[in-house]
Amino acid sequence: MSEGVELLLDQLSSDSDSEPHSSTFAQELEVLEPTQPARKLSLLNGIALVLGLQIGSGVFSTPSQVSQHVPSPGIGVIVWILGGLLVWTGAASFIELGLAITENGGIQEYLRVCYGDFAAFLFAWLWLGVSKPCSMALIATVFAEYMYRAFTVDDDGAVPQWVVKVFGLLGLASIAFINCVGVRSGLTAANIFLFLKVGALLSICLLGLGASLSGRGSGIGRPDHPGWFDTSGEPQLSSWSHLGNTVTALFGVLFCYNGWESIGFVVGDLYDPQRNLPRVLSLSMATSITGFAWMNVAFYTVLSMGVIRGRYTVAVEFGNAIMGTAGAIAYSLIIAISALGALNANTIATAALCEKASEQGYFPRVFARTRPAAGMYGSDIHERRNSPGPDWLQARFQSIFKRGFPSNKDQIPRYAVLLNTSLASLFLIFGTFDGLVTFIGISGYVSYFWAVSGVFVLRRRLQATSTTPLYQTWLGNPILFCTGSAIVVIRGIITNWWQGAAVLAFLLAGWTVYRFAIEGRRSRAIT
Repeated sequence: MSEGVELLLDQLSSDSDSEPHSSTFAQELEVLEPTQPARKLSLLNGIALVLGLQIGSGVFSTPSQVSQHVPSPGIGVIVWILGGLLVWTGAASFIELGLAITENGGIQEYLRVCYGDFAAFLFAWLWLGVSKPCSMALIATVFAEYMYRAFTVDDDGAVPQWVVKVFGLLGLASIAFINCVGVRSGLTAANIFLFLKVGALLSICLLGLGASLSGRGSGIGRPDHPGWFDTSGEPQLSSWSHLGNTVTALFGVLFCYNGWESIGFVVGDLYDPQRNLPRVLSLSMATSITGFAWMNVAFYTVLSMGVIRGRYTVAVEFGNAIMGTAGAIAYSLIIAISALGALNANTIATAALCEKASEQGYFPRVFARTRPAAGMYGSDIHERRNSPGPDWLQARFQSIFKRGFPSNKDQIPRYAVLLNTSLASLFLIFGTFDGLVTFIGISGYVSYFWAVSGVFVLRRRLQATSTTPLYQTWLGNPILFCTGSAIVVIRGIITNWWQGAAVLAFLLAGWTVYRFAIEGRRSRAIT
């Protein structure tokens, strides 16, 4: 994922005298060489980067999923705020990790330094096998539903599932094709996508405020509405069941805040990072929490709870209630286009992470764009003996993937793109919106829990060597995050046992691959 962030950093910090970017995919994802002048981002640049990573298209659909699992609008807004505060503690902990572990690689590198190669492999295995393909499938679902609604604004029914699958697959396929032939979106397109998302978010907040003052809409703004915390008509559940539903709702909220884990990539690019990075975190998190909570207040003000729960295209219903058909069509197209842009960014970042894992020997080397670099086992051994799977299987992978693209002179990571798109397509076909959100939440926060707990490992090592750290966050941040993440994951697995069992089975499969394919081949290579 770091390479995708590197591109954003390069765009934010480039000046008019810089060299133009090459059109090849390889150069688009290239990490800067040490000989190049260091990029320095201002405080405002850093805030814009973090907000750009956080504000995704899912925020316009997830309010429906959240509302399905909370008993009242007021509880729904509180869940959005609590999710943001949990993310805030995690991002603060990642600042300490990023300043202490300077190697490029993000979470994978944090886990490798703190716990070793096995933890780094399991992260790559889970991230590329579940978390990122599920995220891509969910974004494709958002694209499909909003694109369909642009042409069927007057249809009061839910979007047919077969339409979601077909439109979503077309979106995934088109983005994969664009990346495989080497067409890049460029800085202008990235800025347009960001402008559309932020513009849609701000317009909903402001229009919702206007509706509240004027008494328009069928939600909280009406005098006859029972109120923010009224639960009349809701099923009576035990406190344990309410906790399970709240955790499921929280998974949707946490998905919308995704992007906070990239805070560590800003470390080396800010002026005075020890002083400015906490300020970037505080200002960006306060902005995103306020914006997301305000947007949901606007939805609950204009729309009834029943409408929000019944339609994932909440922004379309909002636009229709405020501005009629024109508003509904405008929000449909804006969010569909934004989702397509988010899908493209995720495809690039996921392919880059797949390459990184392949070069480390965690995945078959066919998914690496270039020859693996020399590592702890030596470059020749790393290429021939360190990649998982027997030689005949490696050759089979090569023959399958190279039929479509016999030459890769432009160094586009087509095999990685095709792998990730294929996995995302499977999740799209067989998954549901709620199920995908839960998969992302459980798999993601298992990884985040272990990464943030690495703060305690690093502090113990520094204490043993009497080393003064560059920066230490408040001790309560990693404690609160790890505690909250553990509760969310454990209760989430109990409530959504099928998704939890699938994630655990996938981790067990990863352990098997590492133990017998990677570790075994490394042992034979050394002997």
